Amino acid sequence: MICCVYYALVESNLRFGVVVWGSFSKSKIIALKRLQNRACCIIENAKIKDNWSLSWLNVENIIRCDRDIMAYKIKNKLCPEKFLNKFLPRSWLLKYNTRHCQDLQIPRYQTEFAKKGFHYSALKAWNDLLAAVLRELPTQNSFKKQLKTYLKG
Repeated sequence: MICCVYYALVESNLRFGVVVWGSFSKSKIIALKRLQNRACCIIENAKIKDNWSLSWLNVENIIRCDRDIMAYKIKNKLCPEKFLNKFLPRSWLLKYNTRHCQDLQIPRYQTEFAKKGFHYSALKAWNDLLAAVLRELPTQNSFKKQLKTYLKG
């Protein structure tokens, strides 16, 4: 029951605003994390100073989870065509094989503001995933389950 309330009231709002909140500064993310913790305390009827652990993802991992799921959709061509030409594997751009040739090519941005955008941060997060464990999963549902397990651990 507690998890249902959390997912319905808190996480749904966090996921709805992840596009906006994903490019926030660290201090804004910390403020969101405090709000999430406060909502969890209210739902679980616990005091803030009590020792309790979350059984769900924190704000940073929610943002990363959504970006990784979108990158999975783009990588496996489960999205509109206009996204596919912006996310190219390095093997298409390089003439030789390296250990990272299956990674996606990350654009070179000079400013920190550009690095907070979806294009850069989704590619960076995708390349940081464990290739053998997560990237090669056959279905989107199995990818989501394994990704959430990986981010919780």
